[in-house]
Amino acid sequence: MSALPKNIKLAVKKYAIVLTCILTLSFLASCGARFHWLLDLFSHFAFQYIIGGLFLGTILLAFKKWKIATLALVVAFLCLMENRLVLSDPMPFSSEADRSQLTIVQFNLNVANNRLDDISNWLDENAGHFDVVVLQEATPRLLTVVNNLKTAYPHQIQEPRPDAFGMIILSRHPILETEKIHLDGPLYKSLFIRLVVHPPGMKKAVTIFALHTLPPMNNRYKKQRDFELQESAGIIAAYQGTSPHTIFMGDWNITPYAPIFKDVLKITGLNYQSYGLALQPTWPAQFKLPLFQIPIDQVLSSSSLQQTNKKTGNSFGSDHRAVIVNFIEHRD
Repeated sequence: MSALPKNIKLAVKKYAIVLTCILTLSFLASCGARFHWLLDLFSHFAFQYIIGGLFLGTILLAFKKWKIATLALVVAFLCLMENRLVLSDPMPFSSEADRSQLTIVQFNLNVANNRLDDISNWLDENAGHFDVVVLQEATPRLLTVVNNLKTAYPHQIQEPRPDAFGMIILSRHPILETEKIHLDGPLYKSLFIRLVVHPPGMKKAVTIFALHTLPPMNNRYKKQRDFELQESAGIIAAYQGTSPHTIFMGDWNITPYAPIFKDVLKITGLNYQSYGLALQPTWPAQFKLPLFQIPIDQVLSSSSLQQTNKKTGNSFGSDHRAVIVNFIEHRD
């Protein structure tokens, strides 16, 4: 810092102090996420608070602004602890990729996407690898695409809608059971799908639940989203005794830092796993750097399943990246 001209040093110090105040207020706002939709939005940026706190704290330490530097670093530390708690799944990733027996894909296509042919080619090329694919924001124009994929994915659940809440599920394996549940929320009846598949290499069948929630753009929408997640979590909990292998997936319009996410984990007893501080962000895909993205597409699983890998894929014109997860049966 000593090599910088005095006026630049003063400007850097001033902006670092102002940004630290904004960072602290944003973090404090996130603590009220349960009570208002705007505060809820602040809860999704813990990764950004970590980076911002460390960066600003380091600059302010160089200027010997001890108190406000400590404030920035405390925010970073608290968010880092929150990040570690999110990743506190007792089951570590397995390196036994050769034992992977189920690969699932969660992908919000975007209702306005014009690159459906690219998505079709991608799914066809990976037909020998992807076992179950959940496509959200599926409109009737997607039907032609998935019908052309029936050789690769002969078993399908088709629930397209003209709005952003249609869903189509593709499977290489027979779908043993299907249940389309309409969650009667405060604003409308949302679609919640349950299906059961039994991959050939697994001893037991796998029950998959898929949900796309309403984005919380106001308090009424937040109430609907929270209802959808809590109601679906309760349904999953009720099935737990009869379905040892369980997966819950979808675009939930929340990050793992949100209070409602923790509620879902508690109610269902399912596990969450991800890589890195940024938790493999998926939205908005237009921004390439993780610093400008958040993870709102989720996959949870029961303790009887063990993840061997998890990665985000291409967006193919969507504002979401696909999430691809591999599972094996957990060794007793």
